[in-house]
Amino acid sequence: MTDPSSWIEASDLDRLFEGSEPVHVPAGGEILTPEEAPDALYLVEEGRIQVERADGGERFVVAQLGPGEVVGEMSLILDRPATAHIVATDDAKVRRLPRDLLVSRLDADPLLAARTYRSLAAVLARRLLATTALMSEPLVPTARGMRSGNATTIQIPAALVATVDAFRRGMDRLQEEASAGSFDEAALQRAVAEQCDALLTGLEAELTPEALVDAGWSDLLSLRDTSAVAAGLGDYVYREVLPFLLQSSAFAHCAARAGGFAGDAETEAVLLQPDADGDGVLGPGVDAWFRHRAFVQSRRERREMIEPLLRAVVPGGHVFVLGGGNGRELRRALGQEVHATVVDSDPEALAALGQRLARAGSRDLVTLVQADILGVVRGVTPMSLPPLSFAYAVGLSDHLTSDQMAEVIEWAAGLLSPGGTLAATFTAADCPDRVLVDEVIGWRVQRWTEEAVRSVFGRRKAEMIRSATGVTLLATSRG
Repeated sequence: MTDPSSWIEASDLDRLFEGSEPVHVPAGGEILTPEEAPDALYLVEEGRIQVERADGGERFVVAQLGPGEVVGEMSLILDRPATAHIVATDDAKVRRLPRDLLVSRLDADPLLAARTYRSLAAVLARRLLATTALMSEPLVPTARGMRSGNATTIQIPAALVATVDAFRRGMDRLQEEASAGSFDEAALQRAVAEQCDALLTGLEAELTPEALVDAGWSDLLSLRDTSAVAAGLGDYVYREVLPFLLQSSAFAHCAARAGGFAGDAETEAVLLQPDADGDGVLGPGVDAWFRHRAFVQSRRERREMIEPLLRAVVPGGHVFVLGGGNGRELRRALGQEVHATVVDSDPEALAALGQRLARAGSRDLVTLVQADILGVVRGVTPMSLPPLSFAYAVGLSDHLTSDQMAEVIEWAAGLLSPGGTLAATFTAADCPDRVLVDEVIGWRVQRWTEEAVRSVFGRRKAEMIRSATGVTLLATSRG
């Protein structure tokens, strides 16, 4: 699928499609199907077309095309069957140029053939360069490196060693008493939470700038900068108390995902589960404590902040979701006559969202697009969207740089209809639970001051509210 203006002059395009057959394609009708032998080139004249790929029982959109774009050129030129479904999203009119007529026309006009193939090769080369650049572009690191060697034994403060020892003794005592039936469930959960809170408080006390400098200088034969010492103290706590924390099902999942994004759809689904779960007599208590931490609560909270904006979209409006993730807010707040397009690079997340939407009876209202959002913004993945009533991103800023986020905001704002709304969530720079997230779990989440958020919105005025937990900033701007 190609924009012909980028690979052939309008006059040459007219010559190519002279005498082609007009074809009406109803909404939902397929122009090409996988494994279908290439027999024609298609030019979209009216309506919208999308390229869909099947995966795990779901069909994901990988590109959207509009009037003036060509479909089927790759299969025709390579003489290979189509690899995707080409589907009309609404009533469309295309022109069909049979393969034999195209070949004979190019054979009869070597200059036209040369311009056509040369221009198409240039388009493919630009597409490859853009994709390669996108793959190599750095994102915010999502996990720390090796969890050893950051601090020496001498640099571990005695007060932190005492805190960790007290935690382990306390948890061992609770396990013995709970096994003997000395606690009811609520009392045990409170006792476990007190032990866990004391552990974090003790670690936080050793992570002040002054304490880190003192720790770094405590071993003159192995000087470390303060960031390395902070990581080393977190590593120490992580290693010493991990057997207790891993009894929480939610913490165990997060620890296993330390190399992935803090907001991936699977992790969000685990954290949004309402009931505490874990192994042994202490596991449910540790799980309940972890699920009630501000950072974990913010996973639910930030999606709930989007829901009133979704409900405000009038019937017939179109919503664009930049990074769908769990999509909880769509299932709860999307109006019955409002259509949405969701872009996410994770096919498993899209498949899970599609299944949930199907159970809610709203799958037909949502188009799922598998693509990297930066690739969409930069034209690597073609998109043809109507004017948007509402565009939003939940958690996208956790792993994009400020320049990348500004690029996304600028692009999305340009698609808004008059009066449309653009919204994005940001993790606040002074959010609670930084120690738990950074030093214990080992995630790296981009944090934002209000000034930094306003800067990515550029000249657009951004209104900002902070969530109840203090973790999330919600910025909105009107078109």
